[in-house]
Amino acid sequence: MHERVVNLFCRANPHWVDVRGSGILIGPGLVLTARHVVEIFERNHKEARHRGECADVLEMYGVQAWMDPPQTIIYKVRSWSLALWADLGILEVDPASDLPLNFQWRALKLDLMPPRVGEPVAAFGFDLVEDRQDESRLEVSA
Repeated sequence: MHERVVNLFCRANPHWVDVRGSGILIGPGLVLTARHVVEIFERNHKEARHRGECADVLEMYGVQAWMDPPQTIIYKVRSWSLALWADLGILEVDPASDLPLNFQWRALKLDLMPPRVGEPVAAFGFDLVEDRQDESRLEVSA
């Protein structure tokens, strides 16, 4: 699963870089991330542009560590779509660096239904409790 994780950053010139989040490759050219990650990029870019610290064009990238063979893959984000009803975003990406010779896009099984008790799950992310209106949590126990 670790080979699917992509660290996200944006830049608007060589001197202005904002590193803010992560995503996960879910299929050929698609990265699933949180809506708030993209919104933070957009807000920080707008504020830096207003201060005259960066260019008008926001470029978003992803960096992936590939283990076999050891290599870093860089993706340029072509476009994104944000869900209105959940903290989800989909990024369309294109490789901006060479892919490993044995690289294969692999489909990831996604399910929006809660897992069955005892079913293994993979999850990642960061929960900003202080930003939440309620303290509800998803709990899965055996």
